[in-house]
Amino acid sequence: MRRSVDVVIAARNEARHLGACLESIAAQDYPNGLLRVFVVDNGSTDDTAAIAERFPAAKLSVRLLRQSTPSAAASRNVGIANGTGELIALLDGHCTISPTWVSAMVARFDDPLIGGCQARIDSRSVSPRIQRYLNESGELSNDRILDDTVSGRRNIYPWILSGNSVYRRKAIEDAGGFEVSLAACEDVDLAWRVVLLGYHLAYVPEAVAVHYDGNSWFRFVRKGLTYGAGAAQLARRYEPHGATNKFVPPKMLTTSLERSVSAAYYAAGYRLKDVRMRLGLDPLPTPVPHADVPSEFRPRFRWTDAATLRVAPSAIYWMRDGAEPASVVVHVPSRQ
Repeated sequence: MRRSVDVVIAARNEARHLGACLESIAAQDYPNGLLRVFVVDNGSTDDTAAIAERFPAAKLSVRLLRQSTPSAAASRNVGIANGTGELIALLDGHCTISPTWVSAMVARFDDPLIGGCQARIDSRSVSPRIQRYLNESGELSNDRILDDTVSGRRNIYPWILSGNSVYRRKAIEDAGGFEVSLAACEDVDLAWRVVLLGYHLAYVPEAVAVHYDGNSWFRFVRKGLTYGAGAAQLARRYEPHGATNKFVPPKMLTTSLERSVSAAYYAAGYRLKDVRMRLGLDPLPTPVPHADVPSEFRPRFRWTDAATLRVAPSAIYWMRDGAEPASVVVHVPSRQ
């Protein structure tokens, strides 16, 4: 089934890769008339806005929007609000996508339970030092990313990356959009709220996004401060769901200097934000309350010829693929 798709790109100083990103969208094997791109310039000081404005309309419908407050969450909300597509694709301006990315992702939404899906990601860096670190640590390998995201192996609920994903518009709107008060991890937060509504998340391995990191080594590891701060806010926000605000330090004493430094920045960001919230210097994030899943996501199914069952509306469940497929069921009120 062909569905209308709004592609939202939150862009800040993305002139280096934005043109290639837009070209890869224009080259999709998907009807051009069903694709609209919204580039939200988030205070760029390079040619990001000009590249979006100059992109040939005959190739692709590209609309430039502006968001002055430095915030990926706020920028994505602006792009989403300006569109009407049934589905919302979220991409980073430093990504390029395979020609079947859109069609493969859209196909998953034939299942009404799917609220969002994530593609395969290939992480590359222009810095040899960062690329060596990525290769040795496996930190941004696709398998590691899947464990962290869709499979829900390292978190209380599964989630998907906002820079390489497609959501059902209704799921985002019902969840309330991106939370702009978070320092980072706004994609984790949105996905968790979508899951709590009863939707499932999916992984689409045949769709591929190449992610180009243009940071220097210092800027790359310094991002750990922001990610750590966002993680501290998430822990507070999801305490009603069993998240803990007790920080377990990452392994900082390793044989790799790069891994130790990266872990140290993340730990510092987490602890600093946690202390500031405890002292009242920074506001506590609004807790996400538990609510029963709407009945439309809890249909009865046949268990035996004589009996039907349904998953309780107070529980969240998802399927985990892999060598040992499993279903994960979490009873939220009892945190079990």
